[in-house]
Amino acid sequence: LPITADTRTRNRMASARVKVPSDLVQQIFQLKWEEDEKERAAALEAEVQEQEQEQEEEEDGEGGNDHRNNANAPNPPGAKGGGGGKKFPIKDEAVAASAEVLRCFAAEIVSRAAEMAHQDGDDMVDGTHLERVLPQLLMDFST
Repeated sequence: LPITADTRTRNRMASARVKVPSDLVQQIFQLKWEEDEKERAAALEAEVQEQEQEQEEEEDGEGGNDHRNNANAPNPPGAKGGGGGKKFPIKDEAVAASAEVLRCFAAEIVSRAAEMAHQDGDDMVDGTHLERVLPQLLMDFST
């Protein structure tokens, strides 16, 4: 199908009616939060191990023995699988607002990519059109 002004108008109208599901937005936040929790737990664990190693080296230098039982050492927070199934704390209003931002972002990138394809004389939007409009779109959304 050729891209015409009528097609672009219909696409914009259709994209205005599309909703981003709230549960999808919640899942995106949840995945990112769990990923961050795992990174924090790994960093904390590495720090604890480094401190233990330094302490052992100091004690070895003094001729003392290490009487600590590592099995009884406290686990760093979040060390049990990065969140342990804990739900990301976000209010429904924030999820709805985030969904609307994602919808606007997607509608705008589709519109700009369609315009780029039209300028190139192409009948179909492809990845190169998206790649060409994405940098400016990100700049526009960041200000």
